[in-house]
Amino acid sequence: MRKFGTTIGSVIAASALFLTATPAFAGDEEDALAAISQAQGKIEAANKLKVGTTSPELLARAEASLRLAQESLKSGKEQAAIRAAIDAQQFADTVIGESQQRAEMDAQVQASTVAGAQQDAAAANARADAAERAASS
Repeated sequence: MRKFGTTIGSVIAASALFLTATPAFAGDEEDALAAISQAQGKIEAANKLKVGTTSPELLARAEASLRLAQESLKSGKEQAAIRAAIDAQQFADTVIGESQQRAEMDAQVQASTVAGAQQDAAAANARADAAERAASS
């Protein structure tokens, strides 16, 4: 009977260990799924940016890293999936950041061009006014 009690105790201890370890594995899978989901969202956002303002190479790297993350998760390699998904997010963030920088630079160039045109128009108006005054005298 004593041997039976020891066996039961071992089974209970092993079950407790299994139950406490399972959420850790589930956490890795949930973290991987969350990281993959975030990467997908960022890549979709990067794909919606105006053509010509994005870096196709970086976008391709983001998409390749996302595929790697998805495959790693399917293979049961949650930590590798998380790392690949984070890489995908970083590539997509870089694409988005570069696009925003280009848009800001374009806006500055446009504002500078508008200011120059306004100055040219003001100078032309001043010359026209001066010519009218000279013609009237």
